[in-house]
Amino acid sequence: MGLMHYGYSFKIDDLDLTPQGRAEIDIERERLTFILRKCLLQELGPGLGTEKLANILLAIASFVDIAEKRRNYLEVCDLMATINLSSLAKSVYLKQFDL
Repeated sequence: MGLMHYGYSFKIDDLDLTPQGRAEIDIERERLTFILRKCLLQELGPGLGTEKLANILLAIASFVDIAEKRRNYLEVCDLMATINLSSLAKSVYLKQFDL
């Protein structure tokens, strides 16, 4: 059995992407954020729409941070054998693969 690597991350800076891939993701993120902003401003008005957009973006950042912390915690627990994760749990929570 080879070296085990837990290589999944939600953060774009941690992904192994080409510069073109990063540019495409940035363009798509900007496009979707613009569409969401436009819809919220039309539906809720400038004040409430802007506040709602800020809350959504903060919530997304918080969810990503929580998911990263959970993954890191489970990775450490698995490495230290503090908890016994099944292979299914490892594949779901840690995105485990052989190098």
